[in-house]
Formats: sequence, C-alpha cells, structure tokens
Amino acid sequence: MSNLLQCARGKLDDPIVVEWALRRYGHTKDHNPDLAQEMAEAWFDDLTLQRLVTSEEDDLLTSLFNRLPVERWDNVHASVIERWPGWRSSLGYQSAPVLLRHDPAKAVVLFTDHLSTSFGDANKTMTVIQHLPDLPEEAGSQLLERIFGTLMAHKGDDFTKGFYLSGLLPTAIQMKHAAVGEIFSNLLKVETGKDGLDRVLRTLNHALFDSRSFFDLGTQIRQNKTPLTFSALHPFFVDDAPLAECDKVLKSSKVLANGLQLLAQYKDRSPAAQISHDLIQAAQASVARGKHPDLGCLAVAAVLHEHVREEIDQQALSLQEAVNLLAVDFPDHPFRAALVDHLRSQDASEVAAAIHFRLPAIKDEYGSIHLAWAAGELKLVELLPMLIDCLDERSGDYLCEAAQTAMSKMGEAGSQAVIDRWDDLDMSQQIYGTGVIQDVGGPLSGEFALKQFDPMFEEEQERWCELALAHPDQRFINLLEPELRRRQRLIDRAFYLMCVLTDHSYDDLGTVHNRVVQEHKRQKERMEAFETGKLFHETVSLQLLCPKCGEENRYDVEHVLLSEKVSDHPHLLVDEFPCASCGEWPDFEFTAEANMALMAELLTLQADDSGGLTRRNSPVQLLKVHYRWEERTAPDIMAELQSAVAENPDSERDWVAMGRSNFLLGRLRHARECWQRIHDLDPTVMEAGLGVAQVMAKTGEPEPAFRLLSTLLEQKEQWRFLRADELSPKQLGEEFAELFNNLHRRLGIKGLPLLHQSFFGQQRKVGRNDPCPCGSGRKFKKCCLD
Repeated sequence: MSNLLQCARGKLDDPIVVEWALRRYGHTKDHNPDLAQEMAEAWFDDLTLQRLVTSEEDDLLTSLFNRLPVERWDNVHASVIERWPGWRSSLGYQSAPVLLRHDPAKAVVLFTDHLSTSFGDANKTMTVIQHLPDLPEEAGSQLLERIFGTLMAHKGDDFTKGFYLSGLLPTAIQMKHAAVGEIFSNLLKVETGKDGLDRVLRTLNHALFDSRSFFDLGTQIRQNKTPLTFSALHPFFVDDAPLAECDKVLKSSKVLANGLQLLAQYKDRSPAAQISHDLIQAAQASVARGKHPDLGCLAVAAVLHEHVREEIDQQALSLQEAVNLLAVDFPDHPFRAALVDHLRSQDASEVAAAIHFRLPAIKDEYGSIHLAWAAGELKLVELLPMLIDCLDERSGDYLCEAAQTAMSKMGEAGSQAVIDRWDDLDMSQQIYGTGVIQDVGGPLSGEFALKQFDPMFEEEQERWCELALAHPDQRFINLLEPELRRRQRLIDRAFYLMCVLTDHSYDDLGTVHNRVVQEHKRQKERMEAFETGKLFHETVSLQLLCPKCGEENRYDVEHVLLSEKVSDHPHLLVDEFPCASCGEWPDFEFTAEANMALMAELLTLQADDSGGLTRRNSPVQLLKVHYRWEERTAPDIMAELQSAVAENPDSERDWVAMGRSNFLLGRLRHARECWQRIHDLDPTVMEAGLGVAQVMAKTGEPEPAFRLLSTLLEQKEQWRFLRADELSPKQLGEEFAELFNNLHRRLGIKGLPLLHQSFFGQQRKVGRNDPCPCGSGRKFKKCCLD
C-alpha cells in the first residue's frame, strides 16, 4: 500500500490524476479509514488544494468538497471564502461547510448577497436554507424571514415554491422559528393531492425526528403489510411507553382522530411533541376533511419518539435477542451501533452462527441489511460465503450493496473469498464481487485483474479498467497498448494513468493524453449544460457491437432513428463509420447498454420544451416515412427489408429496395453495398446501376459515376425495373437524366450531348395482366404488384 500512496504523490497537477486519486480515496474511506486518512494527507496537500480552488475544474472541486473531511481545507479556507460568490449550483452547495467552520459572520454576508443576486440558483439557495441554523441566531432568523417573504411574493409555478418550502420547513423547526405554522400551511397549499400530502408528511417526519423508521413502520402496520408491532420492540422504549395503545390506534378505523387524541396526552413533554400536535391539527383542517390516515401514523410516531430510550439496556439482552432486534424490518435502526457493540463482547463464532441462521430468512427485509452491516463491523470472516450468496441476482440492490460493504471491511479476506469462487458466481455476484476487490485494492486485486484480462476486458471493459486502476502496475500497460488503436475513452484513460502513476515512458503518451483531456472537457461541458438546464446536446455516446469482429466499442453518434416498437424492431444508426477494432464498416448492433442510453436520451428530449424529438439536429429522432402506401418509422422498414434478404438472399427486389431506403436516409455506404450486389449479378437492373452511380457522385467519385451512367445508357434497351409499382420507369429515367446532366456539366464533358429529361420515352401504364417490367416473364399482378 505504501507504493500506492507514493505513486500519485506530487502528480495531482493533472485533473485526470486528481479524479483517479479521489475515486481511490472514495473506495477506501468506508472500509479502511486509517488508510484513507493517509491518502488524504499524501495526495491532497495544501498546495494541491490551493491550486484546485483557483482552477476552473468545478466538477472535480465539487467532488473534493463532497468527499474530503472539512478539516482538510483548514489551511486554504481563505481562498474558499474569497471564491465562493462565483461558485454556482453544486459547487456552492458542497463548499458551504468550509465557510461556516471558519467565518460564520462572513457566511452571513455571502448568503445575503447570494439571495439578492442569484436566488434562482436552486442548489445554492437550498444551501443557504439548510445552513441557517449554523449562523448567529439573529442573522439566521432574519434570513429565514427574508427567504419566506420572497417565496410568498413568488408568482411562478407551485413546484418551485414547494421545493423551497420543503427545505425551509425543517430549518424553521430546527430553529424553533415562529413562522413554522405559516410555512407549513403554505406548503400544504402548493403540495396538493395524495402524492403531495405524502411528500409533506415525509418532510415533516424527517424535520421533527430525523428518522423514517417509526413513521414508515406505522404505515405498514396500518396497511397490514407487516406482522411486526411496536409492542414487539419494547426493548427500544422506556418501560411506561404506550406501545399497546399505539398498535391499537394503527389498527383502528379512525387512525387520525385516535392518533391525535393519544398525542394530546404527551404534547407537553417536548417542543417536538407540541409542534407535531399543532401541525397535524393544521393539516387535519386542510386536507381530505381530516381523513388522511397517515396523519394519524405521524401522530403515533411523535408519541413513540417521546418514549425512545436514550440507551438500550445491552446487559439485559441475550445474544439471540440482540440479533433479533438487529433484524427488525425498518430502515433507520435507532440502536444498530449499540447492538453491534453488544455483540462485539460476545463469542464471535456464536454471533456468526446466529447471523448465519437469521439472515437468509429475511433477505427481502431491511433487517438483512442491518445483519450484513454487523457482519462487516465485526469482521466475521466465517460469514463470507453467506455474504457472497447475498450478492446474487435474487437479492435486492440494498442488500447487495450492504454485503459488498461488509466484505470490503474484511480486507483481503473478502477479496480472496470472491476470487476463490469466481467461476461459480452469477453475473450479479461478479459485479458486486469486483466491487469488493476494487475497494480493497492491493497486489491481490492487481494479480486478479491480470488473470481476468482476456475473459473480462471485452465484455466488461469499464469494470476491468477500474479494477486494474485499483493497483497500478506496468504489466497492464503491455496489455492496453495494442488496444489504443480503438481510441476508446476508457482504454485511453486507463493507459494514460498507468503510465503516469508507474512513471512509465511512452513515446506517444502526449497524443493519448490529448484524447483523454478532450473527453474530460466534453464530459465537463455536458455536466455544466445539465446543471444549467440545457438538456439538448449534439451527440449521444453509445456502446455498439461490430458483427464482423464481435468487439464492442463506444462511439459518439450524431444521428439515431427510433422505432415506435422497440421490443419488435431495433433502432437504426444513420451514422456510418469504421469499427474501432477491425476497421471494417459494419451495420453496428445496439448493445443493451446502448438501448438504455437511448431510452435515457429519449426521456431527456421529451422533457426538453425547446423541440425534443422534433429538432432537426437532435441526435435521436422519431422519423416516419411513406413506404408501400403507408406511413411507418424508418427502423421498422429497414428491419422488414433486412429480414426479407436474410430469409431470401436472392431477392433482387428487396436488395434494391433496401439500397434506396439506405440512400434516402443518408447511409450511403450501406446503400452502395446493396445496389452493388445486384449490379454485379445483373448489370441490366437499371435501379441498381443508377443507385451505385448516385452514391459515387455523392462520395467524391464523379468520373467513375459518369462512366457507369454512360455504360448503362448503352444498355438502355435491356434495362429491367424491379420496383415499377413504387418508382415508375419514367421517374427513374428522369432521375438518370438529372444525374447524367449534372455530372456532364460538372466534368465539362465535350462531344457528348445532354439527355432530355424524357429521353427514356413516355412509358405506358403497366396493366395488371401485362408482362412485368422487371423482366421476370410473369404477369405484373403476379410479380411486382403484390
């Protein structure tokens, strides 16, 4: 680990290295706080932080303020205070604690100025609101009144007003401000309907009690969604707590009335109880004629919070009782840390056995998360096999994350457990298991990354790169160097960092670095655009599969057409470019990741009130065209034609139709491939020869295009037409003449006359029983008419 600390020391003048160091620090601080502190001191020294504070790397600086301890900024706080007025949105939000730690009086001035000049910066204004209790009392109270007055004068939408009022209510309650009731009543006015009231109740519950547990459990008991009762949790409460009464209220038909009546008995015990009673009464008079039952659940939660023990009686609990209490099914366990401390004094093997018995039976409950957390805190390595089982595809995300964290806290033992069972793990276990190995890092992760390069790199490129970067090693450079030809951002970044962190010299590292910097800049611009509400951008980044070589790469795509029925037909990529791996020009296939990216892009565009899917230069569009007498989306048509030629590769008509569809969409290379196939087989198929010439003319080959048209003209009497029902010979003749004459003028042809637009003659209408113009020998109605 000492090598890891040394490899980045003094190199954080490069934003790419800063980003890596911050990620590595983030992976480490939860499971190894001592090592994380060493990282912070070795990498993020005062000079480095000073340089970053004065840089334009707002995204990195935001992450630094978010992740580093506030005391890490003590020696550069003056620069933070100086620059804070110019920092917008998330950066202003994350850096505010530094202001308050060092100069609350100056923070008052800065907060006041912000409210005067940039109230609409939602993140920064919410920062001011949340930190009002940290200011001198009088100043904080005056600013709260000023903000509330601004909101009351606000003539805009209720959503914006509700957003700020939801932030202001907890602050006012914490400050015991006289405006609490008025803020609450105005919040009720803008948050209408059941969903709005639900949001208000959760905001109020959090503001009053800073916990969801009792309120959430109360709503579940009321709705018969859990067999648990508050009476069963008696160790959490003092001896005279009215637990049975609370359970009875929640099961009654008048939850609100009975809950308020119960709360009235205890409202004088604390300011929180009094505020709860008054606000619930106010809400009762405002919504649904006072019949919203969750208001009653909030009243019960207020009663329960008045009776919670300050400390749990650990000595009175047996090991099994402590495990059972840990396994309670609600999220914010009030005594989780105390119970784990109690278990720490017990025999470790017995604790492990009790958790091993209890956890599998409650994998769908919050209790499993608490037990997994306990296993990590106590470093019960005997439970590693069970924790690996908790990472599987049948477990919820919360349990998977808790199990991963627990295994990471066990260090190399957790990594080794994953590695030993790797080949038998399902996809979910491998994803979260890789997270364990990456969190722990060290030589073990490096050796595993080397071993997994061939099986993992192509399908899980990002996971492999991050795994390798957990323990930089020059051996990775040899693996990545041949892949630089693909110009993929993940490969470029990993290679560049490996060279910098291991002090490896590479002749063309500057070129790689430039690509990494450009990608970093592009990502930064996108983030800034998103934060300022600019949803539209010119390209979408997609992971695409080349069917010729089977490799996946990421590309910035300018034009994708959507299908109305995504499950039936894929999207259609209009852009044409070579595969980054093999250099061929395939018809790329969309990966699952690409489809997800397009869905996200679609949702973004639908939310964009400046045009969305109708924007001509949008990277994602829904385009409908007329085909065979009906309007359909382009991907649907292309999918039908591709299916037809796959089923019958000799279908000249379908190949020609697919060529023209590709041509009209701008997929010129694909169009030429389709037309060339038929022209090579039969030069008398006029549509195919004309199509090839049209592509040549558009792609910088005017002379070959004119020669081809001249050759076709000599064969005019033998011309066959495969799609006479859609494009008549007369129409195709006019297209031929127009292209011929344009090239004639463009090339300055001498001694050869121009073509009259009707040179091909007036073609009579083909009757249903006439021979088909395609030359098949069959009647028109039996051939191209159907």
